Amino acid sequence: AAFAPVRFLRLEQFHVANTGFMPFTLAALHVYLRDGRPRDLRVAVACFVWQAIVSGHGGAMTLFAVIVVLLWHAAQGGAIDPMRRVRDLGWSGAALIVPVVLIFIPYRLAARDIGLTRVFDDWTVNLVSFVSAPSQWDARALQWAAAQWPGVEWLHQDPDVYLFPGLAPILLGAFALVAAARAARQI
Repeated sequence: AAFAPVRFLRLEQFHVANTGFMPFTLAALHVYLRDGRPRDLRVAVACFVWQAIVSGHGGAMTLFAVIVVLLWHAAQGGAIDPMRRVRDLGWSGAALIVPVVLIFIPYRLAARDIGLTRVFDDWTVNLVSFVSAPSQWDARALQWAAAQWPGVEWLHQDPDVYLFPGLAPILLGAFALVAAARAARQI
């Protein structure tokens, strides 16, 4: 989704759109959970730290994604073993986390001093925003869906924002998954 419309429509919020280290964090974490090499855990932590430094929002989203991956791993019967994870992280991996802590502490102190609180009370986005993208192709697809289901009111509303990456990235991703599945069957 590197070229998803949502990225281009939020250029004034570049810090929110900058999530380049998120996939590297998740890929390294996946390899670590699969193979158990401590180096991969340290790479995942390093990528997470870079993501958090580049974008606090991206760091928070990456942390959420890491938690989801770890919960999925545990749900699939993977070992949790926190002591092994700490040993695998080691002193060098722990030292990688220091910059994030050094940034987070003053941020929290400043937020507390000015009374900054984050709440979801004012977050109101209509449902159509989650399936809307600002391309002609996506708009036509949404019009088609609204015509097919005239009783679904939210399909007939105008989106508040564009949160959908668009049909093109999703179709390209689906194509890649099908191609990967076919290649795996040939092996």
